[in-house]
Amino acid sequence: MISLCFPSLFLSEHSIHDLSNFMLDKKRYDLKIKVVEETIEKETKVEEKEPNVEEKETKVEEKKTNAIVEKEIETPTETQDIKLVSQVAWDNKLFLNFLLKNTLYGKDDFDSLFWSLFISQYGMTEYLRVKKSGKREVEEKTNLTTYLHKMDKTLRKECTNYKITNVLTTEIISDVMTFPKMPIYGLIPASIFYQTNIYVVDWKKRTYLSFETKGSLKQIFLIKNPLHSNPEYFIDDGTMIPMVFLQNHFIVLHQYEKPLKGVSTYKMEELEEMNDKLHHPFPISKKAELYEKLLVYCVWK
Repeated sequence: MISLCFPSLFLSEHSIHDLSNFMLDKKRYDLKIKVVEETIEKETKVEEKEPNVEEKETKVEEKKTNAIVEKEIETPTETQDIKLVSQVAWDNKLFLNFLLKNTLYGKDDFDSLFWSLFISQYGMTEYLRVKKSGKREVEEKTNLTTYLHKMDKTLRKECTNYKITNVLTTEIISDVMTFPKMPIYGLIPASIFYQTNIYVVDWKKRTYLSFETKGSLKQIFLIKNPLHSNPEYFIDDGTMIPMVFLQNHFIVLHQYEKPLKGVSTYKMEELEEMNDKLHHPFPISKKAELYEKLLVYCVWK
């Protein structure tokens, strides 16, 4: 075979041993390694040269700045909160780019809420493998609803921040299994089944819904894409969007059907604090008027 490829090498006066001139033997390999090591050594010496005066001054200033920041910020959560606000939080374009680079998200899913939830639990690889399979979607929704149905009734009422009655249980099971898209209250059994606190965030309105399971430390954030009227979600586990940031700058809604509690449960100061969190706060008015404006504004869509 070699003689066919290199006929000029295999006339009568040549043999296969002539190819040894073209082979990487131990001697040539050692020489190659030596050249590489010498090159690396030279580059390292260049990088380790003494910094000039300007570089020294820059490093001193950086140390001073870092020392000030460390002194002002006492906890990691505060650090995350301040960093997010200062960099991207209220600039829509920057924030969207931030989410695209730092979070997971599905693409062109008809039932975006379900598949975003699926990604949060099973990862992108599994999502890409089964996303076109209607069978996998039905299986997972069956798992959620069956788990809810088999739960002890007393435990069912106490394990989440929603009071799950028999009527609500029947409604959830029916709607999750028959609606073409998972309803928002489908996250109630999901939070129990996955033992995960789920927060759905409307960044444009600065509001969020919480679906919490007692005793769970795991959490995920589903952030509505502000560019899509048909909701699509960015998925984060709290690494990029710290919980303290939402608590400080967003209104947590009471429930998906009733965004606020009754007016009598709030002090005027509490309503004013909610109002201050909005991008365009309402003019301060009487308590009943401000409550009514916030109630209408906070309706989840």
